[in-house]
Amino acid sequence: MKKMKQQSVIERLRASKKSSEAAEYQLGHDLGKRWAEQSAATSELQRLDELRDEYEAQPQNDWDEFFEWDEPKVWGPDEYLFFAMHPEAGKDRQAAEEFWECAAGDALQQSLCRGVFLKGFAEGAIAVWESVQDKL
Repeated sequence: MKKMKQQSVIERLRASKKSSEAAEYQLGHDLGKRWAEQSAATSELQRLDELRDEYEAQPQNDWDEFFEWDEPKVWGPDEYLFFAMHPEAGKDRQAAEEFWECAAGDALQQSLCRGVFLKGFAEGAIAVWESVQDKL
């Protein structure tokens, strides 16, 4: 492949990736907002907000990196989010899976950018919490 043509392909695919990620984030954000408005308990939203604050307060941590699936880990970001909101569940993967089925339906399973989707979900839910917490 010639260098000019290859560069054109790279640029087109980068734009496609960026567009897909933006759509995944927005879908997650919308579902997180809906979950927070319709189903979430105060404790779930408070713990989710605290998790984000803890990550942002520690210089060695990065909220964006929390959602990356690159490194092999025992738990995925979806499970970590659930466990943070539900410490009483221990590390019950089945409970985490059931939560995400209720909160996001098939969207999480069908997502090609799961970390981006989850970040959108968390930030959508946190946005609702931040808009109402001082009124409770």
